[in-house]
Amino acid sequence: MSARDIRILSGGWIFYLTTIIFALAHISALTGALIPTNMNDSLNLGSARIFGLCQIVSFGIGTSFMILFGFRVLRTGWRSQPSREA
Repeated sequence: MSARDIRILSGGWIFYLTTIIFALAHISALTGALIPTNMNDSLNLGSARIFGLCQIVSFGIGTSFMILFGFRVLRTGWRSQPSREA
């Protein structure tokens, strides 16, 4: 596996972890918006929309990295690099 493959795989996992963080923020924003403090308050879902969009974008980027890594592995084969220890 080349250094580029490792960077692609690492990038995918970083964006998947970012997706989880945005999902938690999204759920928190929805919970805060759905619990009324006054009965006359209307729903303000602006922050929930932002976190939801960030979640979708980071998931798409993470999935793209994983697909790219999969194609690279299929194209080059799953060969381990020779050890450089002497």
